[in-house]
Amino acid sequence: KTSHTQFIDIQNWKNRGNFWAKSLNQKLFHYRGSLTTVLNYISILYPNSKILLIGVDFNTSGYFFDSELNKLNFSTSDWTTKISKENKKHFSIIDFEGTKMDDEFPFIINELKKTNNRMFSFSKESYLVKKGFVKYIKY
Repeated sequence: KTSHTQFIDIQNWKNRGNFWAKSLNQKLFHYRGSLTTVLNYISILYPNSKILLIGVDFNTSGYFFDSELNKLNFSTSDWTTKISKENKKHFSIIDFEGTKMDDEFPFIINELKKTNNRMFSFSKESYLVKKGFVKYIKY
């Protein structure tokens, strides 16, 4: 009852050197996956907040909400689905056209620090934890 829809526009991830948006009137940062955009969104609307990653592990081709997706009356697959399944990992961390999310994650973390946002994962097995981008936290 309290939810609402908000339109946002995103930058093209194929353009290296995209900027970190400071307001929702700007195109939000986007690089190889929606998490990067969500983090930019959080930094604008929820500065000074902890970001807890739950079910965002990137080390499989699926999503924690796959069972819900499968119940929908429309296809949720896109051109990245086949690539993810073949590589058995999330598209964002697969080297595609010489890029992967890792390329911009140091920039993202630096931008989050500017708005006093800190990120943690509830999974020791998370790709982001294993790569040292995010700290593991017990729940």
